[in-house]
Amino acid sequence: MYKGILKSRGIMVGDLVYHLLYGKDWRGILMGMEITESGLITPSERALVYMMPGTRYGRFFKKNYLTNSKVSDTLGYVSSKWIYKLEFNEKERN
Repeated sequence: MYKGILKSRGIMVGDLVYHLLYGKDWRGILMGMEITESGLITPSERALVYMMPGTRYGRFFKKNYLTNSKVSDTLGYVSSKWIYKLEFNEKERN
């Protein structure tokens, strides 16, 4: 595992992220990244995400993920192509 920045979008370890397919209710903290085995053309990255407790998907990895991607019920790997940084505007913060 390496720590740093997701090359595809500049997301850093410690950033609050969401999953593109599940929407902004799927919230987690990026804990690390790793390069997986080479894909068809280029190596791909996967992100280690700790799910935010008390949110709709807080125990996402309990039943929604393969055992080789799951570390615990609240921690696991997802493909980095689906992960985006969660940013709030002033309206959403209040």
